[in-house]
Amino acid sequence: MPEVDKDAQMLDGATPLLAAALQGHVNVVQHLARVKADIHKTTKDGASALHACARSGHVAVARFLCEAGADKDRAMMEGATPLLAAALQGHTEDVKQLAEFLKTEYPIRCAERIQMIEALPGWSSAPELQEVHRRHWNAFVAMRHFQSSDDLTLFTEVVDDIVNSNKDVVALMAKAMQWLSRERPEQFHAEFVDTFLDNFLLNRLGSNVLLSQYLAAVDKTRLVVGTIDPHCDVTEICRESAEEVQRICKYYTQLAPSISIETHDVTADDQSDLKFAFIPGIISYIVQEILKNSARATLHHLLSDIDVDRFPINIVVSGDHKRVMIHISDRAGGIPFDVGQHVWSYLYTTALNDVSCLAGFGVGLPISRLYASYLGGSMNLVSLPGYGTHAYVYFPRLNSEQVVRYLCDAGADKDRTICDGVTAFHAAAERGHAEVVQCLCEVGADKDKAMRNGLTPLMAACLQGHEEVVRVLCDNGVMMETPMREDLVLAAVTLVKHQPHSQIFLCDPGKVVEEKHCRQGATSLHVAALHGHLGVVKQLCSARASLEAAMRVGSTPLLAAAQAGHSEVVRFLCQAEADLNVATGNKDGESPLMAAVLRDHAEVVQVLCQARADPLNAATNGATPLFAAHVLGLGSVANILRQTVVPESSILRFCPRRCTHRCRAPGSLRTS
Repeated sequence: MPEVDKDAQMLDGATPLLAAALQGHVNVVQHLARVKADIHKTTKDGASALHACARSGHVAVARFLCEAGADKDRAMMEGATPLLAAALQGHTEDVKQLAEFLKTEYPIRCAERIQMIEALPGWSSAPELQEVHRRHWNAFVAMRHFQSSDDLTLFTEVVDDIVNSNKDVVALMAKAMQWLSRERPEQFHAEFVDTFLDNFLLNRLGSNVLLSQYLAAVDKTRLVVGTIDPHCDVTEICRESAEEVQRICKYYTQLAPSISIETHDVTADDQSDLKFAFIPGIISYIVQEILKNSARATLHHLLSDIDVDRFPINIVVSGDHKRVMIHISDRAGGIPFDVGQHVWSYLYTTALNDVSCLAGFGVGLPISRLYASYLGGSMNLVSLPGYGTHAYVYFPRLNSEQVVRYLCDAGADKDRTICDGVTAFHAAAERGHAEVVQCLCEVGADKDKAMRNGLTPLMAACLQGHEEVVRVLCDNGVMMETPMREDLVLAAVTLVKHQPHSQIFLCDPGKVVEEKHCRQGATSLHVAALHGHLGVVKQLCSARASLEAAMRVGSTPLLAAAQAGHSEVVRFLCQAEADLNVATGNKDGESPLMAAVLRDHAEVVQVLCQARADPLNAATNGATPLFAAHVLGLGSVANILRQTVVPESSILRFCPRRCTHRCRAPGSLRTS
């Protein structure tokens, strides 16, 4: 048999391993890796297998690929790393899964940095390196201690301590490397130091993102640098950074340059701000470092205090569908020509005698460029000799809506279906991506297209309770009364108590009734009511969905909500004047009140009685809700019903003579 090419690529560059990773087939991925398939192979746009599973949310595949040595920080052509790709698609693990991943991954990265330090010649002679080494060793031991422990509270405290105790590691490393470069210039020359710190700090940044993401998952109210904000406000970040730099300037020099901010976003009607999914802490750090350099140079360039307004610093924030740019310019005379590319070296600084917070150890600009590159962006400087300096920072603007719009503009089939008739509209509606749903409406995708079982995008959103998606679809004129064309099991409506006895009111004696009832002809309002999504029900009713639309068995939305025991939905539908006494269209004739009684939903019974539902309204077999409550021994329900009718001496009043169900004689039942 001829040998099969394990790394054969499709036209877009996808390999069998990448395809398996995209679908989440972990066993296939593991087998291909064992037979030496290349886990680093990428598509034409630079996507690796790790990108594929990250975007699809397949945690098991991602964990295996990381353990197999896949590059966790590799960026695609548009700049997305696997971590950013996963975050932008909304794939988050629960706290326990994140903790388990950290317990395995963080010690590995921590050990890598320890080895980097120990590989430096004479590292123990630098006190700062000894301190950084000690902190990393303590963090490694602390994290390894939790390998067999499930105490999340204590684990969170340890993670918090690790983050807080390593905040000044960058300054310590910079100081140590500058000292070693002076003591051992032949070994610690600029190229060696730059390469070492790039690798060390990039490893540290990846670890810090993981730690910060875990802390944010534990407590989402905490403002932890490193967490991804889906609505990161770049203009506000620049404004806060400018105010902070001006405050530092005034504290140390009693002067502060003026800083102006402009925003231009072609993707938004409001030009006053620009928002996209990103890590705000990273943007804040980069902007502050650039502004501190510009502010310091501006203050040194002034001839007198009255000249401060003649040399402003300008910030322009702009963006299109693909990227966001921050442009910071000053008029401080520019960077000297002989400095050249030295500004990107960790050993270069012009502030050796400046002890203010405006000056550091010469690492601000190289670290800023490293951070921008890590997140798929770039940073460049342009000096105009004798005039000033311009800094340009680019970040990729990747979100689901933009990707969908780009693909549609490029000619992608908006209504293409996969298994069982699922379209992109169904997928976005079911997952609650309201912005993507709006985008699909705008590009003309079929918002009423049904799957083979009749499920429409609106029904998919109603099933999951995505209120915002329902609002978007209703605003765009979706059809709400489209029934399902085939049987669809919507819910397992289990009879809560006395299930064997309750069957006598639903069917002929002795007939077996399945616990899952197939609903035919259900509308979106049926679906939302049956699943108890009150917000969705309100949205649909405000869009004039029919309150009396009946399924093939005659069930209305109110009857569906009563059967499932959703009292608040029942209350709202009653206030909306739904028919309280409507009965199913089959031979059972079950009303909403009878449905609630049979399932012992006392709260629903109370709501319906307050809305004046008739407790003496008989089903097809002649049984009334009050009689059913007595037969089943539902005392609390019976008491609620009795309060709404005139008491009589005989229970025969509650079970008309035409009642044909088989039970004990009325005389054998106690009455009160």
